[in-house]
Amino acid sequence: MKNIILGFLLGIFTSLLILNQFNWEVIFSPEIFKVFFATFLALLAGLIALYQVKANVISSARIKWIEEFKTNVCEYIGTLNEAMFAISIYSKGSPNEMEYYNKYFVAINRSHVHENKIRLNLNLKEDAYKLIDIDLDEIKDILLDKGIGKLDENDEQQILLKFHSLAEHTNSVLKSEWDKSKKMFYSRWWEKLNKQ
Repeated sequence: MKNIILGFLLGIFTSLLILNQFNWEVIFSPEIFKVFFATFLALLAGLIALYQVKANVISSARIKWIEEFKTNVCEYIGTLNEAMFAISIYSKGSPNEMEYYNKYFVAINRSHVHENKIRLNLNLKEDAYKLIDIDLDEIKDILLDKGIGKLDENDEQQILLKFHSLAEHTNSVLKSEWDKSKKMFYSRWWEKLNKQ
C-alpha cells in the first residue's frame, strides 16, 4: 500500500513537471548530481554513526550488567560461607559465641540483599536464568529447613554443591551475555546467514 501511494505521488510530481515544461537540463546537471550525492553520503554516514552509537550504548550497559551480576553472585556465595562458618563456631559453644552469632546475622542479612539483587537481574523467560533461580531456592530451602545452628556436615556439603551449581549456571549465563554484547556490531541478517 505504501509503495502504491509513493508511486502515485511520484507520478503526480512528474506529470506536473512535464505539464509545466520544466527544464530537465537543470535537474540533471552535474552540479545537482554532486550536491545530491554528497547529501546522500552525509545521510548514510549519519545513519551508520547513529547505529554505532546505539550499539555502543547497549553493549556498555550489557557489560556493566555482567560485572554487577558477577559481583552479586560472588558476594552471595561469600556471605553465605561466612554465615555458615560463624554459625558452626557458635554451635560448638566457643567462649565468644555471641560474637559469632552476631556475625552470622550480619552475614545472613547481607546474603539476602545479594540474593535479591541476583533475582532482580534474572530473566526467567530464559532457561539458563531459571536454573540460577532454582539454585537460589534450593540453597534457601536447605538453610531454612534446618534452622540456626542445626546444619550438619551433609547439609553443608549439599550447600557447597549448590554453590558449585550456581557458579556453573552463572558462568553459562555470563558467557552467553558476553557473546551477545560482542555481537552488537553485527546485524541480525548476518547472524542468520552465518547459522545456515
